[in-house]
Amino acid sequence: MSGLRQRGVPAAVNSFVGRTEVLTEVREKLAGNARLVTIAGTAGVGKTRLAEEVARVEVDAGTYPDGVHLMRLGDLADPDLLAQTVASELGLRDQSTRSSLDLLIEHLQTRDMLLVLDNCEHLADAAAELVGTLLLSSPKLRVLATSRQWLDLAAEHVIALKPLAFPDMQQEHPVDSLGDYDAVRLLIDRADADGVAIDRDTIVDAAKLCQRLDGIPLAIELAARLLIAQSLPEVLNRLEKLTPRAAGGTRLARNRRRTLEDALSLSYSLCGPDEKRLWARISVFAGGFDWLAAEEVCIGEGIQRDDILPLLADLIRKSIITTEMQDGRTRYRVLDSVRQFGARRLAESNEEQALRQRHLDHYRGLAADHAREWFGGREVELLIRSWRELPNLRAAIDFCLETPEQVYVSAEIAMNLARLRSWYFTGSLGDARKWLDNALDRLNEGDTSTLSVTMLALGAWMSVIQGDRVRAESLMERCDAAVAVLLGHVPSRKTLYEQAPPSVLWAKGSYGFLVGRDPQALEVLAVARDRFRVEGDPGDAHMAALFLAMGAAFLGEPDQAHEASAAVLSEAEAAGAEWAITWAMWVQALTELMHGKPQKAVPLFRASLKRQYVIGDRWGPVWAVEALGWTAGALGDHRRAACLLGAAARLQTQTGVTIAGLTPFDDRRAITEREARAALAPEDYAAAYNTGRDKDFDQIVAMALTDDEIGAAGPVTGSAESVLSKSVLATARLIAQGLTNSEIAARRNLSVRTIEDHVNIANARLRVNNRVKIGNWVREHDHRH
Repeated sequence: MSGLRQRGVPAAVNSFVGRTEVLTEVREKLAGNARLVTIAGTAGVGKTRLAEEVARVEVDAGTYPDGVHLMRLGDLADPDLLAQTVASELGLRDQSTRSSLDLLIEHLQTRDMLLVLDNCEHLADAAAELVGTLLLSSPKLRVLATSRQWLDLAAEHVIALKPLAFPDMQQEHPVDSLGDYDAVRLLIDRADADGVAIDRDTIVDAAKLCQRLDGIPLAIELAARLLIAQSLPEVLNRLEKLTPRAAGGTRLARNRRRTLEDALSLSYSLCGPDEKRLWARISVFAGGFDWLAAEEVCIGEGIQRDDILPLLADLIRKSIITTEMQDGRTRYRVLDSVRQFGARRLAESNEEQALRQRHLDHYRGLAADHAREWFGGREVELLIRSWRELPNLRAAIDFCLETPEQVYVSAEIAMNLARLRSWYFTGSLGDARKWLDNALDRLNEGDTSTLSVTMLALGAWMSVIQGDRVRAESLMERCDAAVAVLLGHVPSRKTLYEQAPPSVLWAKGSYGFLVGRDPQALEVLAVARDRFRVEGDPGDAHMAALFLAMGAAFLGEPDQAHEASAAVLSEAEAAGAEWAITWAMWVQALTELMHGKPQKAVPLFRASLKRQYVIGDRWGPVWAVEALGWTAGALGDHRRAACLLGAAARLQTQTGVTIAGLTPFDDRRAITEREARAALAPEDYAAAYNTGRDKDFDQIVAMALTDDEIGAAGPVTGSAESVLSKSVLATARLIAQGLTNSEIAARRNLSVRTIEDHVNIANARLRVNNRVKIGNWVREHDHRH
């Protein structure tokens, strides 16, 4: 699982050429009194690469105790989603009705963190408002932004990034000095990577090419790839033949835009007809794509399915597309400037609407397939894939909302992702609610189709989970009225059970259980489960069964609760659905707590928590830690109960959960808190509660999974071997020697992600919060023991 302390910071894929002085300047400003630094410059000048390098250096240096977090905003089209996107990227799950801004303010107010926001120009006003608010509320926060325009905040320190230095070839230069210019060094480095040598015989032409490209790094990298097929003089000659494009702005900015446009146009001119078509067509993707998506969306008009992979390979060789490996699969990305160039070519064709429709059809089908298939061995894979495809799903839904007749399609996609439970796993419930609300607001008056009724039921269910009782009640009333019209009369209970869509029964049963604490809800959930099974929806049936078992634990008799929880676990294990198994284990533990022996609940809750942690879930652990607090109280360990309640409250704040809106949960917490306060002196309760609340996510999980005595967080004692596993300790000792994560990964033949996980585990086990403290602890304990 990726750590939270350096979220989004990529490993370097090639050398970082030049920029040493400006890299130092950015770091010194951030370390001084500059809390907002904006790297401003024209497209292609290297803003993103510089910001990435700053992030990597700061991660390796351990400068920021609460981490470095890099967020790419180029694919985010809706400014209203900026705060929500930042919250999601920070691992905060938006499951409540609280605004994402409030969630961010509360989470960041004590954090010593560097937040890197890349590509802010199209969101400049929203970015300025968000950053300004966060800086005022979070005194230790630092922000590094990249943008083509300033954010215009009083706290902003702007670094105007210039192109790489290149020689003026109208003047005479010693040949040996040409390679000292950063632009020429970059061209030599990138050409060498492709097996093209630039030597004393060709370096003059290389310098001329860099001058012609104004030292713009992206243009130089594109040109370097052309040298595989053409000589330096040939590339120079073709560039000179390009007609300059007219543009507004200052002469200098106009010239630089033209330079990048010329470089892109040259790369485009050297593409074959099908490569040009594919370049334009892949511009419809947001946030990357895989080859299956390219095959579905980009075929036609000269491009066959079997042509896609060879054409992608051609565009990779020309540096139009970049690749990254994710879980053994290749994912393709297009730099923003390159994508915009392709989008302009697509707009000039007559294909844009057709391509966007095919894009919609593909991701609509993907959401539907995942909703049908999730209850099985591919569950986690499908959840992770839905998270990765969220930018494309957003783009598809936004396209629907532009076309009135496709509004219901947007609701269908949102509902299928809800059936997959993707919104909870990805922390994007705000997206789901926004899109569903848009569709509900546009419902034709009197529309009582099954889809409309299902939309109302799902909206009510989401509101229940978020703790928004007022909206849940309103939507349930609308849903009941629509069901009556759909069935032709106000249904009796028997008719409701037999004829209403099962999603309505699931919503009504969940509402009765979680809001009304009504035992009758168990019968409704049982009917919903059976109806889903009859209609061939095993995943939805399992979710209804899960809520039935949960309700039985809180509201039912012991035999009923044990039977329901055992059935859910058996069903999940038979299907091999990993996330479903963790929740079934949680319900079985809850049943032991409420109707069995509380000591049996502890290993079950912990097993559920550990498995959720491993797969990257941030929502499930909230409830595992909360329930472990209840269990500690039931076992009489009130100090641990208070600490776990504090930790759970911290996680609930981060995820936006409103436990007060979930009556059975809130009641159980109240009992645990009341008993702990009665057993402990006020100052002891407060100390234990604050000990839990002051920990971060990884430290909370580590604490909840052990039986360590709860008290004030002090130094960890004992030998290094008794505290850390052999593998984590090996990483920690290399940290103590001053090695970076990348260097440790290379030395130990492990991935950088694995090393990041080791760092997070060491932080949690040692009760520290950065690499420097890990190194100090290891050196001290190795010396002592």
